[in-house]
Amino acid sequence: MITIGIPVGHFMLPWQFANSLVQAVLYLKNEDKKIKVIMSEGSYIEDNKTLLLNLALKDEFEYLIMLDWDHTFEKEDISKLYLTAKNNNLDLCSGLYFIDKGGYKRPALIVGGIVYEDYPQDSLFEVATFGAGFSIISYKAVKAIAEAGGYKRINGWGEDVSFCHRAKQLEFKVWCDSRIKVGHLRFIEI
Repeated sequence: MITIGIPVGHFMLPWQFANSLVQAVLYLKNEDKKIKVIMSEGSYIEDNKTLLLNLALKDEFEYLIMLDWDHTFEKEDISKLYLTAKNNNLDLCSGLYFIDKGGYKRPALIVGGIVYEDYPQDSLFEVATFGAGFSIISYKAVKAIAEAGGYKRINGWGEDVSFCHRAKQLEFKVWCDSRIKVGHLRFIEI
């Protein structure tokens, strides 16, 4: 089973995200994939995402897909991310999206302590951290990282950086598949 986790905070889901999700669920059902969608609501994103890890662990699943409410994606992108993880035996992988810092577009990736702007195009590659708004996590990694604190912030870092840091401490590799590019509603549409 694939579990899809969505931390919604106190927001209404934008129609662009809702449409992407419905189309993806229909696509997965057409592929005969068993799926479950869970959501969490709260004021703090790191608490919502950590709660989703713990909620997911109440059921058996193969992978947890984490989707932030401010992303858009094509109907087949979740399936592509699943196949990337399954076919390459990966515990953590993200699709590629961009963030905007002061009008400057940059990928949500860090390698060697700096933003990885010259990332491999249309490839699967290892990173130190990724933006986890469109990511997949194996059951084994969800269990271990949830027990270690999940997405709780470390040293003022963002929740995704803190999550990836814990994963690396637990000796999980963190991957990005730049063949899967998703939109980020706050900044950049695909």
